[in-house]
Amino acid sequence: MNAVPHVCHFTSVHPAGDTRIFVKECRSLAASGYRVSLVAANAVSKTTDGVEVTGVPIGSGRLSRMFSGAKRVFNAARELDADVYHFHDPELLRFAGRLRRAGKVVIYDSHEDLPRQIASKHYIPSFLKSLAASIAEYLENRWVKQCTAVVAATAYIRDRFLRFHPLAIDVCNYPSLEELTLPATNAPKELLACYVGSITEARGVREKITMMDGASFRLVLGGPFGPPELLEEMKQLPGWKNVEYLGPLSRAQVVEALGRCSIGLVSMRNSPNYAEALPVKMFEYMAAGIPVVTNAIPLWKKIVEESECGIAVDTTDTDSFRHAVEELLNDPIRLQRFGANGRRAVEDSFNWTSEERKLLNLYHQLMPMS
Repeated sequence: MNAVPHVCHFTSVHPAGDTRIFVKECRSLAASGYRVSLVAANAVSKTTDGVEVTGVPIGSGRLSRMFSGAKRVFNAARELDADVYHFHDPELLRFAGRLRRAGKVVIYDSHEDLPRQIASKHYIPSFLKSLAASIAEYLENRWVKQCTAVVAATAYIRDRFLRFHPLAIDVCNYPSLEELTLPATNAPKELLACYVGSITEARGVREKITMMDGASFRLVLGGPFGPPELLEEMKQLPGWKNVEYLGPLSRAQVVEALGRCSIGLVSMRNSPNYAEALPVKMFEYMAAGIPVVTNAIPLWKKIVEESECGIAVDTTDTDSFRHAVEELLNDPIRLQRFGANGRRAVEDSFNWTSEERKLLNLYHQLMPMS
C-alpha cells in the first residue's frame, strides 16, 4: 500500500464534473489527505482541486458504452494501481471480483435503485421491462457481494443492499452550503419559476411546458434534453412561448440562475424509480433559499411540508400545477418565509457536511490514513 492511500473513482456514464462524484466525493477525499484519481469517459485529462482526472475516449452508443466503453474505463483505472477503487455505474460491477482478487478495496456507489430504474426506461419495450429488471437485480446482487462496501445515494437503496451485504451505508446527495449561498440583496426577484437539471419526459418536462400555456409567470429551464430531439418537440407546445431555455449549465451558471428565480420546480413523475428518491434539485433550491413546488410523492411531500418550505401538488394536473405556482408567486410574505425555512432545513439537516462525515468514516475504516 502507498504511504498516502491512493483512491481511484471511475465511471463510464457520468461526466468528470458530476456533482456527486467530483464536486462532493472526490474533492472531500482529496481535502482529507488522500491521493485521488478520477477516470471518466471522454473527459479532459487534468488535475483540478487536487483530483487527477484521466479521460478515456469511448463511443456514444449505449451498447458500445456498456461493453467496450466500460472495459476501456476499467482498464485505464486498473493501470493506476490504486489502493481503493470506487466506481459509480452498474455496468462496471462485473470487474469488482478482479479488483478484489488483486487485493484492492472495492466500493460500489449506487446512485439509483437499479431494478426500479430499468422498469421505467422508455427505450425498453413494456413486455420486457419486468424480465429486464429481474435479471438486473439478480446480477447486481450477485456482483455486489464481491465488493468491499456499498455507498448508496439513499437510505432506501442502502437497506436493500444490507439484506445481503454487511457493509452498506447511505451518503445522500445533499448540497454544499457554501456552493449555494446566494448573495444577500433587497432587490425584488422576477416572477420566474425554474428547473435546472437533466430534462426528460420522466422528469416531467411535458407537464412543465404544458402548464406554462396561459401562465402569468415565466419558466427558466436549464440543462441537457434527453434525448436531444425532445427539445424540438417541446418547442412545438404552446407553453414554450413562456419559457427561457438556457441550455446546459455549469455549476456557477446554476447558482446564477437560482439567484434570479423565485420558485424551484420538482416534477418527476410518480414511478417506482422515484418513490424513494431524494431529488438533488429540491435540496439545491432549498439551499439557495427559494421555495419549492414539487410533485406530491409522499416522501417529497413530507419533506417540504415538515420543513414548511414549499407546496406539494399533483404536477400531472397541469392546471393545479400552474395555479400552485401562481398562488405562491403572488404571496411575497409566504415566498420569503418558505425560502428562509428551506435554507434553515438544509443548514440543520440536509447538507453535504453530514454526508461527507459518513463517507470519510467509511474510508478511515477501510483504509486508515497513516
